[in-house]
Amino acid sequence: MTRPVECVAVDFGGTIATGGEVTPAAVNVLHELGRRGVRLVLATNVAAERDRMPALRSAGVAGLFAAVVQSYAVGVAKPDPRFYQQVLLHAGCDPGQVLFVGNNLDHDVIGPLAAGMRAVLFRSGALGAGDVPAGALQIGELAELLDLVDGRADDVGATELTVATVNLETGGWDGHHGQHYRLDLLPELVAQVPEVDVLLLQEGKEYGFRGQRLRFHAERLLSGFGLRSFMTRSTRGELHEVVFVRWPRLRPTAHYTPDLPGVFHDQIGWLRFQVDGLEGEVAIRSVQWASWNGDIRLDEAQKLTRYAAPGVAAIIGGDFNSLWPDCPGHQEFEPDWEALPPHKRLHKTLPPGLRPAGRLVSDRRALTVLAEAGFVNAGCLARDPTPTVHGTVDYGQGARIDHIVLSPSLAGALVPGSYRVWTGEPGERVSDHRMVSVRLDLDRLSKPGRLPP
Repeated sequence: MTRPVECVAVDFGGTIATGGEVTPAAVNVLHELGRRGVRLVLATNVAAERDRMPALRSAGVAGLFAAVVQSYAVGVAKPDPRFYQQVLLHAGCDPGQVLFVGNNLDHDVIGPLAAGMRAVLFRSGALGAGDVPAGALQIGELAELLDLVDGRADDVGATELTVATVNLETGGWDGHHGQHYRLDLLPELVAQVPEVDVLLLQEGKEYGFRGQRLRFHAERLLSGFGLRSFMTRSTRGELHEVVFVRWPRLRPTAHYTPDLPGVFHDQIGWLRFQVDGLEGEVAIRSVQWASWNGDIRLDEAQKLTRYAAPGVAAIIGGDFNSLWPDCPGHQEFEPDWEALPPHKRLHKTLPPGLRPAGRLVSDRRALTVLAEAGFVNAGCLARDPTPTVHGTVDYGQGARIDHIVLSPSLAGALVPGSYRVWTGEPGERVSDHRMVSVRLDLDRLSKPGRLPP
């Protein structure tokens, strides 16, 4: 291949998806292709009632595709030559710079080759000698595609930062067995997020006991991702907050823990890092706010407002146990608090004297403070109100209470289409909260990061 691949056109069923859902392996490959700056086009035969866009959105990859060519929408199907002309129309480059990938020899190899494109047959079983046409290749694993596509610039994505947060229920403690068995599922959960750079973890139950053995066990479990840990002990119990970062991509310069002398109340839990792609430092905080008291949550929010100052690069993520104010373009899910028993209604609702007469409503005061200070909620920018807890939480009235929040100076780095709430397995087995992730492109920022003193 003498000319660089500018565009990859992929089939859907049997290629990037199984049973109508995009596979985890495909998610990783698509994200990596996007990171390398390769233009992606979906090219598939499908009926209107089986439109593939919902599946792409569910997998968090819809925003990676520059175009979606579906037979029902364009009026022609593979192997009609007019279908491939539609693909080339959206590819935005010469046919010889388009790599077509699929599992059907006629539709995804012979047809594209006739249109002047390159082709790769994705099929696990090897074909007989001469069965793959000249000019085409065969791969058995989708990840092999990455070896065939050179990034247009090696530094594409070098300024990107992938951030994820998860409340690991009781630190992975399995009440049925009396052990932290569910902690061992953490790598499987994290593996869904391609190249995670920052993982914010809450509810590190007993991670401070016995010389922090559980914390270091978690770090060993995630060592394959290049992550190292920093723990802030809780001042209210044994549910500690942990920040994992990819080393040496992020290099620590400060960690303010409650046991250190001279640490102010609004510094506790903050970490500072030097990071490739950002002049200055970025401040990162994992939080778990009190579930039982809105006044405590309000106090926590007021301690964070200084990090919304102009020029400050700050990331806050975790379980806020609170709803964000309604966002432009969508309303947050408001739980039906009357559906909960009386003893469960009052932890996250406005207290007597502040609530509307005769009505229970969510206490959003704390996150309203952050919003008014200028912090930006990644889920709001994505217009994605997906609940971040499972359907069994709060008697089915759980909402979006886990957030990734960015300082105003960092919000412009959010990569469109990258925000995702990870539903389904393996998360359902790991915790009662869902993992949330987002990608930031630091190259979008025009000013160096600075921090409050």
